[in-house]
Amino acid sequence: MLVESAAGRLGDGVDPGSVDWLDLTWIDCRTRFARRRTRGGHEVRILLRLATVLRHGDVLGTAPGGRVVVVNVVPAEVCVARPESSERLVAVAFEMGNLHVPIELTDGHVVAPGGAAVEVALERLGVAFDLATRRFEPTHWPTGVQLTG
Repeated sequence: MLVESAAGRLGDGVDPGSVDWLDLTWIDCRTRFARRRTRGGHEVRILLRLATVLRHGDVLGTAPGGRVVVVNVVPAEVCVARPESSERLVAVAFEMGNLHVPIELTDGHVVAPGGAAVEVALERLGVAFDLATRRFEPTHWPTGVQLTG
């Protein structure tokens, strides 16, 4: 099976009993070329179009035998920072950008992949954080978005 982009989402009328999960890391979801096997053993070749990012629950197509192949983003170790103000949140986001670390913004928290560089930066900024294992899906800005003062 060759995949160029997602064909839909899991909630779009897909019978949960017919799902064959394709386990991918968050990095795999941003990789244009890959060859992986589903839990059911079907080979999936991924050749994504430019700027295409796979997400948890994306339907990739139907494998031989009628099983629907769906992306499962596996949990990863992450740092969950809890900045106490919007100024601190901006400082954390800016620092993660300087480190070229992808982030996920959720409910006033900044989530970044776990690692010594991230932990040291958060400690230096004086921002409280916890280590956790959870699904990590970095924020992806759509093209054409402009930020204004």
